Amino acid sequence: MAYTDDEKWMKEAVEVLISETAEALVQVDFELIELERNPKDQSGINTIFRAFHTTKGNADSLGFNQLKLLTHAAENLLDEVRAGKLVIDSSIIDTLLNVVDAVRSSLAMIEEKGHDTDQDWSSIITTLNHLIPEKSAANIREEKKPQPRKKAVPAAKSPKKKTIKQKKEGKKAASLDVVAKDENKKSEVQLGEKTLRVNASILDNLMDQVGELVLARNEILQLVSQLNHDGFTQASHHLNSATAELQEGLMRARLQAVGKSWVTFPRLVRDLSAASGKKIRIFMEGEETELDRTLIEAIHDPLVHLIRNASDHGIELPGERKKMGKPQEGKIFIRAYHDAGQVSIEVADDGAGINPDKVRKAALDLDLIDEEQLSQVSENEIIMWPGFSTAGRVSEISGRGVGLDIVQTNIERLGGSIDVHSEIGKGTTFRLKVPLTLAILSALIVISGQNRYAIPRTTLLELVRLEGEEARSGIEYIQGTPVHRLRGKLLRLIFLSDILNTQIGDQSHAPDVNELESVNIVVSQVSGRQIGFVVDEIIDNLDIVVKPLSRHIKAIPFLAGATVLGDGKSALILDVNGLAQNAVGFQPSEEHKQSSIVSLSKQVQMESLDKRNLFIFEGPNKVTMAVPLDLVSRIEKIPYSNIVRTGVRNMVQYRDVIMPLLFLSSFFSDPCNPWRCPPENELPISEEGTLPVLVYAHKGCLIGVVINDILDVVETDITIQGAKDHDGVLGTAVVRNEIVEFLDLKGIVAGLDLSTDQTALTG
Repeated sequence: MAYTDDEKWMKEAVEVLISETAEALVQVDFELIELERNPKDQSGINTIFRAFHTTKGNADSLGFNQLKLLTHAAENLLDEVRAGKLVIDSSIIDTLLNVVDAVRSSLAMIEEKGHDTDQDWSSIITTLNHLIPEKSAANIREEKKPQPRKKAVPAAKSPKKKTIKQKKEGKKAASLDVVAKDENKKSEVQLGEKTLRVNASILDNLMDQVGELVLARNEILQLVSQLNHDGFTQASHHLNSATAELQEGLMRARLQAVGKSWVTFPRLVRDLSAASGKKIRIFMEGEETELDRTLIEAIHDPLVHLIRNASDHGIELPGERKKMGKPQEGKIFIRAYHDAGQVSIEVADDGAGINPDKVRKAALDLDLIDEEQLSQVSENEIIMWPGFSTAGRVSEISGRGVGLDIVQTNIERLGGSIDVHSEIGKGTTFRLKVPLTLAILSALIVISGQNRYAIPRTTLLELVRLEGEEARSGIEYIQGTPVHRLRGKLLRLIFLSDILNTQIGDQSHAPDVNELESVNIVVSQVSGRQIGFVVDEIIDNLDIVVKPLSRHIKAIPFLAGATVLGDGKSALILDVNGLAQNAVGFQPSEEHKQSSIVSLSKQVQMESLDKRNLFIFEGPNKVTMAVPLDLVSRIEKIPYSNIVRTGVRNMVQYRDVIMPLLFLSSFFSDPCNPWRCPPENELPISEEGTLPVLVYAHKGCLIGVVINDILDVVETDITIQGAKDHDGVLGTAVVRNEIVEFLDLKGIVAGLDLSTDQTALTG
């Protein structure tokens, strides 16, 4: 697309239109899916309306008529929704999603050809107009016809030129967020944040240069330690400080929340659900987890592959799920979290799981392996092979034998890893592990045998050194496993030389404990447990530049990369998780296992309680119980003397309503008579004569649930375990190292007879 010199401002304006509209459409996609679940979400409606209104105005000012007509029709429809004349339903959502796709198509044509006149969106516009109530549609048709658009004013006279130049030059230019309910009314203008758009390639180039600067800094620091010159030492300290600040600032500039790339996933799952005839919903957690921008971009496609794989191969059809006793709606979970200096991203489903027999049979049928070799590999390895597929047919979603091998290749190319855990009938979890950045990390340099290694500092807890007799007596063996008593607790030890000797031909061997003069222990946190790695010597803390491994050694599970040290020699970067997993007898902690999202059966019943605020209280028989805080209208202490017996219930005057009281102790001890008021000596009456009451709103009524005591409100990740022991309890979970029963508040109240005395109740 070419412009004359007088129209350079036009080119800049088009670039701004394309970039800002593309960003807005990502958010619109997300809001539309949320709106489908919550049609009355006014803020979501307003966000979508603003995006279309702003795009319409920009398209009109730049002469893109097809784009203007399309977004204007969408704006009219949303105006009716905002006014309450139209209720959001699936047909409206479908049409607006089609509008989003059409706008993207228009942007692509504008970017390629400089115009959008080759596109005709009349069919979508007609559909939009038909969705508008007849009376409102008549009003739209009677609107005054717009004046013919004037030819674009030359740069010197155009009000657009100044704004766009300010934007490009990074001057103080506030972005306009226009909200207009009616074009004849005054618009509301909100000033956005001051930002500076920087080309990503500039940041990448700067990061490369900073990496070289860090290497040069390390060389200088090593020379300084040898020369012992005061002036040189002081100058090197200044260099070190400035380099560290520059590195930290640039790293921070490159970090982004992973959730920014996840906003497209709800739309993706909705489309896959429609294409496959399945009911699927996605739940996301840890969107705020930060990762280097280049890594976020690099893992986006692998995550899309895994979501498509879960939709097509994992989640069953509604009829099949019903026969298996599962909810007809399948669940896909995606979760990100920091783990031992890396970022772990899990993609899980509650579908059929991976059938090992089916996988092995498919591998034989596809001639990927013979019978003799089959017993030497696991099904998790097979599903990652190029060309492998268990699909009986080729669909639009999958079945071409392309997918998981690409996922594995791309993740390993980033210096990461992928693990698979599956249970037949319960679901599958893919766990991706990637480094925080591909550039620079802080590491501890150690020696084992004749070689130097780097251990990422994010995994370290402390360093322990034992000398003399303490070194010889400080290491014990329990059932063949070396341990050290650290502050009264047993610390599992792993001799680094043992693992390196067996894996990469290191000539070192685990030393004889009785001959040790000193022991250096690097204490790390691995999979929820503390592990001590015994090394020969600890050298220094350094910021190192991460270099990828060659293909010959990258398969070694405990190597995360390589680096160049200050003396110009290389060192391997160790992955402590891989080291621990290669150690005989190592098992992750139960807490770490429970944090996995493989066990999803109870999360389905609890409507995805992960990362929720919970109200913790003491229930009958001093059992610790919990309910989601968003189910609780109020937590009150009500005077016992205010309780009045009315008919079959106990009532209390609460604000402006008469509220019935349900005693949990009565419900659990005598479900046939849940309204019974226990004797006074059995009630948890405080010294002030009050009862703790949880106020719950149900179908316009308020119900007071009498509990034993108010304990706490916490925010935590929840994994519900175990089946129901009895009515009224969904299951149990570990909250802050304590077993807690989850009260089925909805189920309890839904089963109550609320017909008596309801005339006295108002919501």
